[in-house]
Amino acid sequence: MESGVEIALQWLAYAARVSVDEVLAWSLSDDQLLKVGAALSRNKLLNPPEVPLKVGTFVCQCGCGTVFQRVYRTRKPLYLNRSHQMRAYRARVRERDMKIV
Repeated sequence: MESGVEIALQWLAYAARVSVDEVLAWSLSDDQLLKVGAALSRNKLLNPPEVPLKVGTFVCQCGCGTVFQRVYRTRKPLYLNRSHQMRAYRARVRERDMKIV
């Protein structure tokens, strides 16, 4: 098991984008390393919280109107599957080409 100082060294090296050996060359005390490492591990930019999984019921946007359930994290799904996504793409291209002519 790694000690708190070793974990703090890794956090500091990760945040500074340098190797652990370079951080050791800075000759910081163990107390300083622990305080800085703890602050970096709590930082939301360096260590973002995990986005929870959500379950939703959606209607396919390709035009078929199929209702489906999907588990997602961030972006809501628009299509039932890849073939429905390609169907919608082909319809958009066909519509665009009709406007040009």
